[in-house]
Amino acid sequence: MLTYNERIELREKLTNGEVSLELAKELYWKDYREGQRSWHTKDWKERRAKILKEKCEICDSTDTLTIQHHSHPKKYSEYEREILRKYTQIFNETNSDIDKSEFKKHIVKNYDYIAVPLCTNCGDNRPNRRVRKLPQYRCAVCQHEFDEPIYKSLEELVTIYYTDAEALDVRDKCFISKDKWKNNHNLSNIKYWFQREKAKTKDEEIIGKDFYSI
Repeated sequence: MLTYNERIELREKLTNGEVSLELAKELYWKDYREGQRSWHTKDWKERRAKILKEKCEICDSTDTLTIQHHSHPKKYSEYEREILRKYTQIFNETNSDIDKSEFKKHIVKNYDYIAVPLCTNCGDNRPNRRVRKLPQYRCAVCQHEFDEPIYKSLEELVTIYYTDAEALDVRDKCFISKDKWKNNHNLSNIKYWFQREKAKTKDEEIIGKDFYSI
């Protein structure tokens, strides 16, 4: 684990372009162990002795001295989310238009589409499915009864989204991520994470320097 002064020196070198981002990351995390506390290090104990002393500055007491924190430093993951959010917003403002076919390919590759059943009369997405009565479906809005609902294809949903991103048809979280989390998303969620990943890829060097320069 780097000492406090070594971290400051590394940050300055990275900011001034004296070291590459990859080297800075390697040096920053060198000898780091999960759960290791900075106040257990020799560096911290030496700086504590110089800065905090071993007695109260008000009453000179040496009994039960406890350091109180008004705030705690952010975790790496919190800094990362904050910086990525900033660059995603910048990317969205300057690259608001994503090619429709590229967006669709991204969805097919990363999400399973579970189509929502729709009323055959009014197109509402809340038809009630009945177990003991036929026709099997009854629309809660227009009261229409039917046996087979209709479904919108992925192509139809994406087309609607590109026409009106606020349309009711595209608000359902009918896309399940193919990763281990299996989270439900709607098209707006997917677009945000897609743009976030593109921003991260496009500005990886800048984002990395931004974080390690904090």
